[in-house]
Amino acid sequence: MYTGLRVAVLNIEIKKTDDAAGLGIRCDVANTGRQPLHIGKGKVNVPQNLVFEFDSVALPIILRGREALLREAVLQAGFNLAPGAMRQNISLIIPIKPADFQNNTNINNGNLCPDLVVDTIYLVKYTAKSILLHYIIRNKGQAPAALLGTPGHHNSNLNLRVYFVSGLKLTRGAIEAGSVQIRKGVETLDGVLLPGQVLQGEATISLKLRTRFSPNLLLEIDPFQSIQECDRTNNTRALEVAF
Repeated sequence: MYTGLRVAVLNIEIKKTDDAAGLGIRCDVANTGRQPLHIGKGKVNVPQNLVFEFDSVALPIILRGREALLREAVLQAGFNLAPGAMRQNISLIIPIKPADFQNNTNINNGNLCPDLVVDTIYLVKYTAKSILLHYIIRNKGQAPAALLGTPGHHNSNLNLRVYFVSGLKLTRGAIEAGSVQIRKGVETLDGVLLPGQVLQGEATISLKLRTRFSPNLLLEIDPFQSIQECDRTNNTRALEVAF
């Protein structure tokens, strides 16, 4: 409830990621309330009724659903702001904590289960030798999905596979073009994709195996079926590409 104490976190940028140090963030903090704010470093003198607002349009996808972690990092840094004042270019570190459950033991409660779909796929760059592909994956299920496998074993993380196809469906004639491993601190903050949450990433695909008979791209989620999903029939999405 707004009682005159409100702060907005704006212009959020991810500067670096490091498993040990955490996620490096740079942002601006503005006092959008009608009272002055004096928060000491280490969350000293934090009013219980302080309202936080985040720039939902510019909020990096990796932090969506994790706004509470950003709030904690801002409070740890501390700030003194008069009403209407702004502090710019604040550097923050958000710890990258391990997920609460492992990849092959997804939380399923009764009929609730994760369901991953390719929400968006498009070309960022197209050259004579390669294509830079941007993708957005969404969990449309009602349970979280664990994206990371055994700690220390990068190859056990969720895999995405790209194919060259003749039409817009995955068939036996599809040509494997490349694959992508989801990485902690890059495509995902902690390895958990919550219901309704999305992740995004990019993949550079060589055009060496592309032919006139298989010119299009198709992205498949979890080809090794490491996640127990509600529906596996929606795990692909194709993109028509002019030759």
